[in-house]
Amino acid sequence: MRSETVGAGHLSRRVRGVGEVVSLGATLGLVGGLASFMNAKKDLVAYGVGPEWLVALIAVMGILAHVLAADLVESIRLALVGLAVGTVVHLVVWVSPLWILPYPVGARDLLLPRMLGQAVTKGLPEFLITFFAGYCAAVVVLSYFDPK
Repeated sequence: MRSETVGAGHLSRRVRGVGEVVSLGATLGLVGGLASFMNAKKDLVAYGVGPEWLVALIAVMGILAHVLAADLVESIRLALVGLAVGTVVHLVVWVSPLWILPYPVGARDLLLPRMLGQAVTKGLPEFLITFFAGYCAAVVVLSYFDPK
């Protein structure tokens, strides 16, 4: 049995691992959050892409959070980062027209709470449930076939 010593080598491996987890989790969350936004705003979806494809994409991001991880601890970290980044991306993209389009400051102040409320109630619960369901399904199925 090999013992792990705490030192500069261990710290650099841990920092490098955190950076990889954050970047991969952020990528999964970015794709999932954008798919969630597009699913909520169906009039912006390209012709021929049904809502089931966007929901499937969100679930695949949850599945990849477990499949791409080295172990269960890293898998949980990837899922948490993906959920957090996806939530932020969904909310920011939803309210971004307030800063992209030439709205007066007073109009932004009036519209921001309403738009955030719509973002939270329309698309966010579906994103969270679908991402987490895909993640949990991957954990259960892969743990059944490869128990350690």
